[in-house]
Amino acid sequence: MMIYAAMIQAAPGKAAEGAGLMTKLRDAVAAASGQEAWAWSLVAGAPIGAFMISTRVDGTAGLIDLQQKLAGDSTYQKLATSGSGVWAAPAETSLARIVGGSGEQGAPKPVITVTRATIAGGHVAEAMAWANKVLNHVTKETGMGGVLTTSAAGPMFQISFLFGSDNGGQLDEATEKLAADEAYAKLVDSGGHLFVDGSAERAVIAMMP
Repeated sequence: MMIYAAMIQAAPGKAAEGAGLMTKLRDAVAAASGQEAWAWSLVAGAPIGAFMISTRVDGTAGLIDLQQKLAGDSTYQKLATSGSGVWAAPAETSLARIVGGSGEQGAPKPVITVTRATIAGGHVAEAMAWANKVLNHVTKETGMGGVLTTSAAGPMFQISFLFGSDNGGQLDEATEKLAADEAYAKLVDSGGHLFVDGSAERAVIAMMP
């Protein structure tokens, strides 16, 4: 299973208009493809006015099928072209393969943290083993379900942790637990040499109604 996403930035002063268009585009993607799609607002870790649409596809074949359906859907195409002047630049796409999971799985939670970093050369196997330990430790200590992904397109050797929360308060509670967890701190420290310096970053996204 893969996660396909397209992130786009609203032009200055166009964030509210962009938000309305994103939910319409999400609904059009779902209607044209016959599968679930989600619209997201970037809460922190990205420029103000950043939005994203994501869906799940069954491999590259599923992605190509999705894109062909969208290309042939008049409703989606009209909405996509109506954004002229709303967006600062074309959408940036990503494709990530789900390679691990912990805790409760299912549809995405309303609030998601996305933490990603790029594996340093010669450390792929070690980094993946470490990442799975982190994934399971976070779920054990906080109760948050999560998935581990690797990039299938875009930056090579990039991994991402996606953890879901029901609301911001639940995320804050989980963050405080990890901040006080000595075992978690040691686990994070033990993986420092496995990744490219400065490549680690985190974003918080919220599901749009």
